[in-house]
Amino acid sequence: DIGVGGFILDINSEPDPEELEDAYLRYSNAKVRPPRPSEKTYRVRGTKEPFYTLNIIDGIMSASEVMKVAKEKYHVTITEYLNAVLLYALLQKQESERHFRLRPVRIAMPVNLRRFFPSKTLRNFITMIYPVIDPRLGDFTFEEITRHVHYYMQYFINEKHLRGDITTNAATQQNPFIRVVPLFLKDLVVKTFYARVQDKNSSAGLTNMGALKVHPDMAPYLERFDIYMGQPF
Repeated sequence: DIGVGGFILDINSEPDPEELEDAYLRYSNAKVRPPRPSEKTYRVRGTKEPFYTLNIIDGIMSASEVMKVAKEKYHVTITEYLNAVLLYALLQKQESERHFRLRPVRIAMPVNLRRFFPSKTLRNFITMIYPVIDPRLGDFTFEEITRHVHYYMQYFINEKHLRGDITTNAATQQNPFIRVVPLFLKDLVVKTFYARVQDKNSSAGLTNMGALKVHPDMAPYLERFDIYMGQPF
């Protein structure tokens, strides 16, 4: 028998109406709508495989050891450190491929908006931020990248900037013309937009599941939690 608590919900209870809330609409009240990144970024190209094929490579590290390096050597959080590592690796990869034209390297990272805007919704409630390094400005050391990522996070991950981002996200949904367009046409437009525009806005994705809370009854049976991002489409 497992108790109810944390992220473990009681399947026999009546759902809380707030779990169905579209929280974007509640908080989309900024007076400005910041634009999305528009310049094409460096993209990693691999071997084309059949649709619905997903390859997974697991690498498991000690969280305490990673935190020690991030905190003591670079004075950043684990998330900032891992962003810097991925940016550094992608910059090296682009340089090794000897492209005719260098492009910015940008990471797509989701931010859990529940940390800043209270909501019980079980629907999607995130926004994306895009730490970026532009190699056309010159060579960046790893220390410079970690410092850049740290201050980028400090600047963008706060209630005011995120509220503006929410307002941008919700603007299309609130457009009265778009609301009357049939769903199948919306799906087609969204898919085309993603393939031609949005998918080119980042070089890679990095996500962090954060702290997961379960009832103490369940803890003895858990080894770890894993999270895998599926294909973008």
